[in-house]
Amino acid sequence: MCFPDDALRDSGTSRARVAKVWNIVYPELLIHGHMHAPGGGETEDDLRVASLGQDWQKGDLGFLDMQTLRIETPSLRRIREAAGR
Repeated sequence: MCFPDDALRDSGTSRARVAKVWNIVYPELLIHGHMHAPGGGETEDDLRVASLGQDWQKGDLGFLDMQTLRIETPSLRRIREAAGR
């Protein structure tokens, strides 16, 4: 996937800001949006990262349990079924 130079530059600036805050705050969970791919994982020092996808992409929204800091990214179908639609 090819992005315009200005988008890549802005993305780099944004990543640097997030990294700076990450290193100061050291949160248990970091949730952020991503330009093209949802995902997640855990760092070597047990910090968790959840990356939400772009609009209309599977994994573009999540529900965070504030007690456990677990995030669920259900499909739109599952959300509609749970709402009885």
